[in-house]
Amino acid sequence: MHQKIAIHLMGFGLALSFLAGIPRSQAQLIPAPMPVPTLTRHLQDPFNCFTREVWSPEKKAWCQQRYPERLDRRENHNHYTSIALNTFPEGNRVGSDPKAIAFNTLPFLGLPEGDFQEHLRTAIYGKAAVVILTRVDFADDSVRGVKYRLEFSPTYVSEQTTGSVPGEQSWQLVWIGRQQICQQGRGSQTWSKELCR
Repeated sequence: MHQKIAIHLMGFGLALSFLAGIPRSQAQLIPAPMPVPTLTRHLQDPFNCFTREVWSPEKKAWCQQRYPERLDRRENHNHYTSIALNTFPEGNRVGSDPKAIAFNTLPFLGLPEGDFQEHLRTAIYGKAAVVILTRVDFADDSVRGVKYRLEFSPTYVSEQTTGSVPGEQSWQLVWIGRQQICQQGRGSQTWSKELCR
């Protein structure tokens, strides 16, 4: 079967070389053109994040929201405003699922009310877990969005810990940081710990 295909392709290549005026001795198989992959974007997207065109602060902020950076387990805490863990009840800081722990902390974070878009990403790196919670498009006149980074370490549950089976591995919340992005003209247009005006 493969030989028949090869013979047909060779004959096709020779026929094309004859039509193109290429001597038979120099004729080779002419490969079919390969499709070129293209990066598509939604028609409503205001920016193309895959080009090297000039990056305005608005484009950078929009692309960071749409295509967030890879979750880095060792991101610099200096880029965040740290939140004291004693702000949260101790029982809400330990559990078997980092994402569930993150949701349990939401009522204590004092997030703005109203309509918004929410994104939640989780990554587990063996001895560490990271959850990034992002809320954007607030109706607030100064803050456009907030981002929380929650870091977890593995721990083993004792009998006193509620909500988990004793002896199984659980996760303990060890650090929370906050960043924000401001409305146009009210402060930083990229994620930072800078307060909005």
